[in-house]
Amino acid sequence: MSDWHEKLCVETINAFRTPTLKQKEAYGRLSHTFSAASLIGSVTLIFAETPLNALLVFKLSALMFWGVLLFWVGALLSKGE
Repeated sequence: MSDWHEKLCVETINAFRTPTLKQKEAYGRLSHTFSAASLIGSVTLIFAETPLNALLVFKLSALMFWGVLLFWVGALLSKGE
């Protein structure tokens, strides 16, 4: 393995294992963005789909679950230290 490739792997692992405060804030913003996309998608799905069936309920539940979970994760990561 070349030296630059090894250094890149080490830096990538360190970015997730021991992130700096700025990295944690960036991860929190990304998580909040995904959360908003999930919640907007669930509302859009309500108005786009006409028949109410089990698959629609599953899709809505999954989008809302991930939206809330990602919002929670983003809130934890964005917390100042």
